[in-house]
Amino acid sequence: MGGKLVQIPHPPEEGWIEGSAPTMMRKDHHRALSAWARQLGPVYAIRIVFWHLVVVVDAELANLILGTQESLNKALEPDLSDTLLSHRPGHRTMFSSDTNSPYWRLIRKGTASAFVTANIKRGFPGVLRVLDKVIDNMAGMPPGAELDMNNVTLRISLDVTGIIGFAKDFRTCSSFKDAGTDELFTIIQKTFRELYCRTTNPARPYMLWVPEVREARRLFRAFRARMAGLVQEVKARGPPDAEDVSIAAHLLRLRDPATGQPLPNDLLAGEFGLFFSAGIESAGNAISWTLYLIQQNPEVEAKLVAELDKAGLLLTPQRLTPRAMEYADLAHLTYLSWVCKEAMRVRPVAATGSTRYTRRAMRVGGHFLPKGTMVDVPFYAVHHHPGNWEDPDTFNPERWAVPHAELASTKDSAADGAAELEQSGALDAQGAAKRFLPFSAGPRQCIGQSLARILHDASIARLVAQFSFDLAPRMGGAAGVDRQEINRLTLQPGAGMWMTFQSRAESAIIRKPDGSSLQDTSKA
Repeated sequence: MGGKLVQIPHPPEEGWIEGSAPTMMRKDHHRALSAWARQLGPVYAIRIVFWHLVVVVDAELANLILGTQESLNKALEPDLSDTLLSHRPGHRTMFSSDTNSPYWRLIRKGTASAFVTANIKRGFPGVLRVLDKVIDNMAGMPPGAELDMNNVTLRISLDVTGIIGFAKDFRTCSSFKDAGTDELFTIIQKTFRELYCRTTNPARPYMLWVPEVREARRLFRAFRARMAGLVQEVKARGPPDAEDVSIAAHLLRLRDPATGQPLPNDLLAGEFGLFFSAGIESAGNAISWTLYLIQQNPEVEAKLVAELDKAGLLLTPQRLTPRAMEYADLAHLTYLSWVCKEAMRVRPVAATGSTRYTRRAMRVGGHFLPKGTMVDVPFYAVHHHPGNWEDPDTFNPERWAVPHAELASTKDSAADGAAELEQSGALDAQGAAKRFLPFSAGPRQCIGQSLARILHDASIARLVAQFSFDLAPRMGGAAGVDRQEINRLTLQPGAGMWMTFQSRAESAIIRKPDGSSLQDTSKA
């Protein structure tokens, strides 16, 4: 599927400026979208065969696109997601339903309280149990062993989702190679890979001569069967009591406003599948990228280690039993927060962003968009655009020391859409638009971001407190990681994230990427 770059003119009658003809099928198309924004400006378009995709990278205009509820709606993703998630032909899940449709409002509002701070806090011990199991497994491995940390962090995410969301431990962290617990883990990985292939090739479902396409039909059925079985398992426990704040309990309490009856099992199974799968790859890959960026920046690692040491959470030769981590620690580990935010900025796992289509003609940043125009807000490009961030390609946690660093400065470029931006609800309490979009923005932003952030930060804190990491030789250094990086629904290391690790009880040295060492400042 070839494509030409075109810059949207103003007014449109002036003609289009054509550029080169790269393809959206590239595994690193997120980098291409970012490079084109620097070349052509923060609003441009890609011509792909007979249709055009408008790309918006300017932070304020991105918030307008994502925050406008009535004139824009989701595009591209819905039909593909229903292939995997929906158990009733023609019925859309919350993910694919129209924004503000009765069904979308029912599910969105009915499950929102599952992610409030008090309820996430109650599930925090479950997060720690999963992390403790992972740490025990790693501690039992022989010195110098290589481990795919991307595989490990995906397992962490799956098990935490199961425990907090559905009160079920899938035990994929009980062993890193247990065929008895890995079926669902494997199904999710393969189905997401197939969905990605279908986003770049609409004809793929009909390519039955391809073995992966034939297998996909079986895998989609297998995933839906597992979710239907999970519904039966949860309902067999009886009606959820008032103390049950899991996602599953919230879904079981919902009533169809038209009938007053609970949601039928097939609709519940679709929503179980949505909430179960939506965060696993994104959270797991985000943790993996953060470990990598810390390892690549030894000065950052030294500061993070010092903060964990000061909090009594660091394993050292002198402290073989650090104190147990508590939920309250996350609010006090300031540098940890900076590191995790910066990693999500530099390597946002939803790199391609989110696509909308215009329900009516509208103007965005001086550009006229006819009704039916497809518009993409690529989060990687937003995070790496010089118009939004100073020195955007540098991993610099200290940038988050500035109050409200996640907000964009007001620019005249959005003046013609300022009123609509104000009315859309996309602005922050300070009256500014967000330039930090790892979880999107507006009414369709990630409902589970509070859980994702806690899982992410707690995982980084516990793993870094216990081990120092080095890239395994097979990765080919930072250049090899960049070369193998792939954007497949989520931004992920295409060949895994193979690392060696060493217990901090055995060494007080942090290794630089070039093999030299940097003394850990917490023990100097």
